[in-house]
Amino acid sequence: MPYNIFLTGYRGAGKTTIIKKVIRELGLDPGGFITGKEVTEQGRVSFYLLAACNLRDRSAAGNPLSVGGGSLSNGSSLNDRRDLQDTGENYYKDWGKKMAENCFVSKKDKQSLWQVNNAAFNRFGVKLLEEGLRAGEIIIMDELGRFELKAYRFQKKVEEVLRSSKVVLGVIKYEWNPFLKRIWNRPDVEVIWVDRENREEVYRMVLDKVSRLQRRS
Repeated sequence: MPYNIFLTGYRGAGKTTIIKKVIRELGLDPGGFITGKEVTEQGRVSFYLLAACNLRDRSAAGNPLSVGGGSLSNGSSLNDRRDLQDTGENYYKDWGKKMAENCFVSKKDKQSLWQVNNAAFNRFGVKLLEEGLRAGEIIIMDELGRFELKAYRFQKKVEEVLRSSKVVLGVIKYEWNPFLKRIWNRPDVEVIWVDRENREEVYRMVLDKVSRLQRRS
């Protein structure tokens, strides 16, 4: 049985909700990362990496950011997109200010390009995964997608975690790029489709799988 379980499906299917329910039902102390969204009054939208331990806290839940990735895509592949701008390791080219260390993508308004900050993955994301390997009872990756495509240190750490004996529970975007292709094709990864019709069934299935894996590990 694979130690690494990923959920996939369209936006709003309930993937992150399933993960939250599994963690809380089993009382696990999770390591790894989740994502949070922030929308300002000026219309700026930013997404952040947050410590997965926020899943245990019903009141905080990553406050002031809303926990749960939501989807930043329309289901198309990365190669078809024209709304991404790679900003390198530290700065927005057009904003002229340093990004928050855990902000991995942001845009000023609906018409702007997404500004991708690889450092958030390569530094903060790697740190969260390393801490999960040391102390987490289970490692959460919510979610793997397109924005980390050039964050090579982060990609290596993800694959290191997948090779470990830790149980991994995550979300992977339903799309294709070289990084995601490697994850989808791993023999130690099980990917489960989630939609609004089957999400309760998937929840019970994942709860059972994770429970059995935790007893075995």
